[in-house]
Amino acid sequence: MYINILKKIICFFALAFPLLAYSQNTIGGLAKTVPESEVDRQSTFVDAERERLLGHQDKALNLYKKFTYDNPDIGSGWYGLSRTYYALGDLANALETITKAIEKEPDNEWYLIFQADVYEKAGRTRDALRVYEGLVRRFPETLEFLEHLAYLEVLSANPEGGLRALEKIERIRGVEEETSFEKHMIYVGMGEDKKAAAELRKLADTYPNRLEYRHRLAEFYDTMGDKANARSVYQEILAIDPEDKVARLAAVDKSKSSSDSDYLNKLKPLFADPKVSIDAKIKEILPFFPKLDAGADQTLAGNLLELGAAVEAAHPEDPKAWSLSGDLRYDANEPAEALKRYKKCIALNPTVFSVWENTLDILLLQKTMLKCCKRQNRPWMHFPTSRGLIGTLDLPLMKKAATTMPCRNWNRPS
Repeated sequence: MYINILKKIICFFALAFPLLAYSQNTIGGLAKTVPESEVDRQSTFVDAERERLLGHQDKALNLYKKFTYDNPDIGSGWYGLSRTYYALGDLANALETITKAIEKEPDNEWYLIFQADVYEKAGRTRDALRVYEGLVRRFPETLEFLEHLAYLEVLSANPEGGLRALEKIERIRGVEEETSFEKHMIYVGMGEDKKAAAELRKLADTYPNRLEYRHRLAEFYDTMGDKANARSVYQEILAIDPEDKVARLAAVDKSKSSSDSDYLNKLKPLFADPKVSIDAKIKEILPFFPKLDAGADQTLAGNLLELGAAVEAAHPEDPKAWSLSGDLRYDANEPAEALKRYKKCIALNPTVFSVWENTLDILLLQKTMLKCCKRQNRPWMHFPTSRGLIGTLDLPLMKKAATTMPCRNWNRPS
């Protein structure tokens, strides 16, 4: 496609500037003769541009050098030469020549944009920033200039300047997802969590039917540890869509439950629903692992294992389901049942390190060293730099096994 476009460009210039000693132009009914020197000048420029577009940068460089030597006052020649230097990776000469182009045509915004690009490539972010500040003064309504100004402000460690530029964009085109998310992330980076949440709130209120914005706000509150506000937002979601599965799960108020077991019982119908995301389920169950590991009472342990089974049934093709259920069994001191689930997880996704680690621990516990040795090849394929898996074998038990069953993998170099 690009070659066809290039052919059209070349054809156009060939028709516009034929390589003849003289060319006849008719202006106002009068024939005008174009001097041969003008034809040569135009021809050199067209040839240089053609070579640059074809990627023949060395040829283009020589042609542009000749053109700018013969025509030092034409900005487009210096611009083409600068682009050629840039393509060759010569940023110092690219900056010098684009500066000359701007001296000839200071009002040409394309030259200024390219100069800023070269500054960025050279790591001179503040110089690029100054160029865009000038462009925004000249073109205050041009969104592309404001967007890049915001980016450069943040890149220059001036988030407040980035926010000012984004505010101007918002005044021009209203509240939109891209701008709101960018402002939100800047506030997060500044540690201004309330202002970050306010940006998401404004976006959610502007588009009340776009529930994904409220979900994002609720998730942010969750991340901040503000469970009350997160639950409040989930209640808003349920008021709009009572069937929203994630909101139904997250809106369960544990503080009103008499015990952990009561709370987990409330979750069972939602855990059995395949429409509720597995990530939301995992998030709800993770806080209970320390209690299970510490020896939770039988009722709590039983409820957790039931939830694990529900996740298995709801998401049988998702390795996360088997990893979660395996971990629950592992922490509940049911290694044989955990191993069954870890094997299913490995079959679906063999790259989960913790699953391999626990699998090998169980095999060692069962003293099935031959299986452990055979399986040792597989995790090494996925975790070649990890000493953790070999470390599980680097025990007195390994020395005992080495005398009875040779295993080259134990001596595999790190």
